Amino acid sequence: MNVAGALSGCKELLAEDSRFAGCQELSTGESAVMWAANGSDAINIKYIMTDGADMGWMGLGLNVHGSMKGADMWVVHRQGQGWAVTDARAVAFAHPLADTSQDVVLRSMDYKDGIWSAVLSRKLKPCDLAGDYEIVPGQQFVMLWAHGMVATRNFAGVTYHGLNNRGSVDVALLTEQASPTHAAVAEDSAAAAAPSEETEQQQQQQQPPAAQIAAIVGNFMRGRENNNAAPICLSPRKYHIIGYESIWRSSMVHHSLTYACQPGSQFEADAKQLMAVNGTGPYDLDSHIKKCSQLYMVAPHRKAPPTTLPQEAGLPMGKGSFSIFLVEMHYYNPTAASGKSDPGSGLRLKFQPASVRGVDAGFLTVGQFDLNIPPGQPTYVARTATCTPGCTKRFTQNLTIIRQMVHGHYLSKTFRTGWVRNGVELKPLATMKLNDFNFQSWLPTDPNHSTLMPGDQLTLTCVYNSRGRTNVTKWGWGAREEMCFWFIMYYPAQPVAFCAQGFNDLLPMTVCTDTTKDITAMYEPYYVTNNLTQVLAIVSDAIKAGRAIMPDPIMKIDKPYNLAQGCSATKPL
Repeated sequence: MNVAGALSGCKELLAEDSRFAGCQELSTGESAVMWAANGSDAINIKYIMTDGADMGWMGLGLNVHGSMKGADMWVVHRQGQGWAVTDARAVAFAHPLADTSQDVVLRSMDYKDGIWSAVLSRKLKPCDLAGDYEIVPGQQFVMLWAHGMVATRNFAGVTYHGLNNRGSVDVALLTEQASPTHAAVAEDSAAAAAPSEETEQQQQQQQPPAAQIAAIVGNFMRGRENNNAAPICLSPRKYHIIGYESIWRSSMVHHSLTYACQPGSQFEADAKQLMAVNGTGPYDLDSHIKKCSQLYMVAPHRKAPPTTLPQEAGLPMGKGSFSIFLVEMHYYNPTAASGKSDPGSGLRLKFQPASVRGVDAGFLTVGQFDLNIPPGQPTYVARTATCTPGCTKRFTQNLTIIRQMVHGHYLSKTFRTGWVRNGVELKPLATMKLNDFNFQSWLPTDPNHSTLMPGDQLTLTCVYNSRGRTNVTKWGWGAREEMCFWFIMYYPAQPVAFCAQGFNDLLPMTVCTDTTKDITAMYEPYYVTNNLTQVLAIVSDAIKAGRAIMPDPIMKIDKPYNLAQGCSATKPL
């Protein structure tokens, strides 16, 4: 048996054991996982690993990000003279907690020629939804793996795995072919269809050299959490970004956001003038926020894999679309270290002529700015942000969700999303059971529930843990301040980029616009200086221009969604 090599190893493993239909390499030459459906409501998983005969335990976990916190875990461990499996969950970087409901079955545990092999079974949707994730065929998860020794022959005796005996990979269970680990952007591009209007030779001649742009941010950093913006000027021809990845050249970079200037707007003209005088930057936050304010692209935490878009769509740029962008680098410098610089972090883009895919992708942000988190609270629930039907009715057609991400800072504990259509609450689009600021990434999206319709209502509720704080924590850019956002990448692009109601009970207004301009303009006079005259002017202008709706009623839920709907309290056969 050979697990070396990603696809060749999996093909060999699948040929050796025809009971399984899918495979994913976990660690080159060391471990792999295989899977197959067990009836219509369960899954069989085979975990294969190389280790010594005295190995004490081996475990798998599912999570929406690469952190141990919040993971649904299956730990196979020595138990007396034999082996057992414990269904567990991780609430911290510590020994997992056994679930009250044990929903995983150990079918077999074998050791031969230095290879351990454990076969497990579990229902796709156990009723212990507090500790277990529902497995949806084809839905992307992060699979965690680890192994180690035991101090005693039971679950309590499971010891720390160490720095090397662990890892994580992206996996879509119950897909029938082996999937690569962290598919590269280049692979997505290579699979694209040939241009419908241009020959391959013409495309190669017209596309910029290397088909990529590096946005360089350097030699600028304040002594604490910091945001920097660097404009990028692109080709006058229209292209689609089909994938992107972050270039991290500073350990203090946390993530980045890219904003676009509206074509033909005064903001675009101002940005061009700014660059004509000062070059491409970098600029500070105050300079860039006044110029370009439509969220265009989100690059997750440094530990996240490259972002790829589906074959149907791409993020537009160039002629007839966005041509000036501002890349905002978010740094984290908690020790206020001085003398630090960034020698060139940014983004690497993969793009092609827009005629290849034809459909523009876009971003929709649902968010909350009214945050006043009291200190010492283990669970503080903030006001719910609502994207109302009055705003989503501006969608010209149904939208397909590509990716989703929720965003908060260090106090963020959990995120709850809601989805209502015609008074009926639907299955939540995204779930974050336990947030980890250091592992923010795209969340799994159920491929069977990814279509937004005009008139739908979306909600986001952010929950915080403020134990250890002695002062009220407000909304802000710094990591010691807080945020509450839900980013949704989708296609086809619509003229709505920001949608939220929930600022204050006395201000029943929904911001429904293509930029964050009104929100950022209102923040200081509303939350900082209490300048009601200025707030009134901003609100009146936004409503008059159609960028805000007031009054805008929130849709009543006539039929709540039952999270336990379709769950199974029995173990698989």
